[in-house]
Amino acid sequence: MQLTREADYGLRIMLEIATQPFGAITTTKQVSRRRIVPLPFVRKIVPRLSAAGLLRTRRGKSGGMMLARRPDQISLLEVIDAMSRNTLTVNRCLLLPKICPLRPTCPVHEVCRLARDEMMRLFGSVRLSDMVARAAELKTMRAALARAGQLRTALPRTTSSNADGLPPAQQRRSSRVGAQDPTTPVGGPD
Repeated sequence: MQLTREADYGLRIMLEIATQPFGAITTTKQVSRRRIVPLPFVRKIVPRLSAAGLLRTRRGKSGGMMLARRPDQISLLEVIDAMSRNTLTVNRCLLLPKICPLRPTCPVHEVCRLARDEMMRLFGSVRLSDMVARAAELKTMRAALARAGQLRTALPRTTSSNADGLPPAQQRRSSRVGAQDPTTPVGGPD
C-alpha cells in the first residue's frame, strides 16, 4: 500500500496547521513553504479538507485556514479519507469484489482484508496531536545530533523560491513529467 501524493500532501498540510496555536490563521503560502508542498496543490487540497470538516477557511487579506477541531480530535485516517475514498487498500479485489472470480474461496483475499483493516485501525488511532508531539521530539533529537556532529543529512532549506514556494531543487523535480499528478503514489507509480 502506498499513500497517494495527494494524501501525503494533505497530511503535511494538516500537520503544519496543527503545529500552530489552536485558532491561529495560517496561509497557504506559509504551509507550502514550511512543508514543501507546491502551492497549487495546497490550494487544491485545502477545500477538500474544509469540506470534510477538518479545516475552516477565511477569505480576504487577513484570511487563511485553521483547524476546525483540536488536533487531538482529528485522526490521520480522517485526513487520508478526505483526500480519496478507498486510499487504504492492498489489493484491487477489496475495492471491486466482482473482479475476482476466486473471492469466495481465495485465501489471499482474506489476508489482504486483514492487512487493510489493521492499517485503517492504526491510521484511525493516531491523532494529529500525536504527530505534533513526535515532530517536536524528532526536532529535539535532530538538534542534539547536529550539536554532537552526528547528523548525516540536512533537510532542504528554502533560501530562494519560486511563486509556488518551492526551493530550487524541488522546482526542478516538480517540473518533471508526472511530478505534478497528485494521484500518483508517493515514490512514483508501480
